[in-house]
Amino acid sequence: MNKFSETSIPQIWGKNPIFAAVKQTATTEVRLSDGAIWKMGVQPPFGSISNPDYLKGFDIRHAEIIFKLLAFYRKNDIDFNHKVDISYYKLLQIIGWKRCSKTLNTLKEILGDLSNIWTQIIINDNHYIKFQVLSAEEIGFVHNQDNSKLRYIQFAPTFLEFLGDIEKFFSIRLDIFNSLSSGIAKAIYLYIPSRALKSNVKNPFKITLTNLYRQINIKIPVYKSDRLKRVTQNKTSVIKQLDHALINYNKKLRVALEETKDGKDYNFCAWVEEIAENDFTAPSKDSLRTWFINGQKRASNSSEKFNELVKNIVPLDMYQTETLQEAEINIEQSRVFLEQSKALLGRDKFDELCADVKGRVLSSIYSNSVKPIKSPIAYLITLIRSELLGELPLY
Repeated sequence: MNKFSETSIPQIWGKNPIFAAVKQTATTEVRLSDGAIWKMGVQPPFGSISNPDYLKGFDIRHAEIIFKLLAFYRKNDIDFNHKVDISYYKLLQIIGWKRCSKTLNTLKEILGDLSNIWTQIIINDNHYIKFQVLSAEEIGFVHNQDNSKLRYIQFAPTFLEFLGDIEKFFSIRLDIFNSLSSGIAKAIYLYIPSRALKSNVKNPFKITLTNLYRQINIKIPVYKSDRLKRVTQNKTSVIKQLDHALINYNKKLRVALEETKDGKDYNFCAWVEEIAENDFTAPSKDSLRTWFINGQKRASNSSEKFNELVKNIVPLDMYQTETLQEAEINIEQSRVFLEQSKALLGRDKFDELCADVKGRVLSSIYSNSVKPIKSPIAYLITLIRSELLGELPLY
């Protein structure tokens, strides 16, 4: 399994997005620069199928259910392989869809795709692995199938590895993805941020609308004006939803449109900026739990250990309060997060990280050679996240 987990994750150099913006009708393929290939909608390892419904790729509807189910499991401290019974209507509530027969049928269709469509990862044109994303059982009564439930919901181990690092590899936040209302906006959000990470307003990442629509697998309008309208129409247009969208806890996505030099199309321009204090939202307990468990290499007792640590919350002491104030951090805005982080890290490590931020802030004030920090709390969050995950800071 390690052979696949090291090379098969779709990183920023994937040439195509995994989740298309619209429903697919054929097998889709994602090629990575390291030679790995993801194919969705392939023949199963045993026998063969002719039903075209299961020989197609995934789209943004599948992503929405996967990510919202992931967020629900994280929030409620549920292991993905735990034996959970959940009704279809509860699942509709989790993903935020209206409770009616139409959405119920759509939900069952998408779950059917996830449990029937086979995905294949090919490594170096030689080794491969095939899996189905989801498996589950249904229980209920023959004469009252409206109240049937799903149980034993499980994601394939290979896909779980992908899910565990999805925010890092796509450079996104799942809570922001789940808040977007447009399917096109969601598809672009999964595709663009990782490509814009090293870009700035003077040198943005650019892609024509024609190529962007091709990449997210939606029909390309013939006329330039219609291509523009696709991302600018409505009060909450695709552009408005994506501009200033947070992609982690210290950076946000910026987007704009410009006419191409030949006047035949528009460029979709994207770059990344550090967030300012007014952009800031403190990470939830759910985020801390994810960082902690992943940093523990998903050990069997990591969830219980997390719960035990956060039960023993100790208020910030005088030294920590003064250090954070000198670091220009609004304590009241982030008190719960800070105290939970202290419980998880231990006092000594928490003090060390706070002092690091204070030092950076004071150095930038008294020395022109030190780059100032736009958001000290965002910098502290990055240090805390990296410490819990056991990684080098990405700030």
